[in-house]
Amino acid sequence: MRSFIVGTTTAELGIKNPKTAQRQGAALVARNLAYEPPSNMIPTAIELHKTSRQLELRYANGKQVWLDAEYLRVYSPSAEVRGHHPSQAVLQSGKKNTAIESISMVGNYALQINFDDGHSSGIYSWEYLEELGEKHTAYWQDYLDRIRAAGKTRDPLTQVIRLD
Repeated sequence: MRSFIVGTTTAELGIKNPKTAQRQGAALVARNLAYEPPSNMIPTAIELHKTSRQLELRYANGKQVWLDAEYLRVYSPSAEVRGHHPSQAVLQSGKKNTAIESISMVGNYALQINFDDGHSSGIYSWEYLEELGEKHTAYWQDYLDRIRAAGKTRDPLTQVIRLD
């Protein structure tokens, strides 16, 4: 059985009762028979740690993956971030303090993550989440290199008004 814990509550991605979650999960599987991701890519538990701004994914084989909200935000699979072609990708800056407000299941194949900066259009497939975990070190260093080369910062932009 997959369990989903958000913060210190037991809300299952908007479903409060675990038995209801099982029934609804079965209904989601029935509606999404066109695509069934490999079972080793589907987490058995997803926990959102709001204080540390991390998403924890646990798998049946005992593997645990921790993904920071900032990392998930700057690598959002949305067209807003990636564009419709690699040449249209938009480098995300100022996302250091980004937090995840909520998560919800998309069918039986992905999560939708809602960030506190209003971004919510990225659909994170189980495969993509696994890729983000597996390649975290390389992807994060690539991001740091690109943001440095662009002369941008991870820190949120601050507006300064001078009163002369």
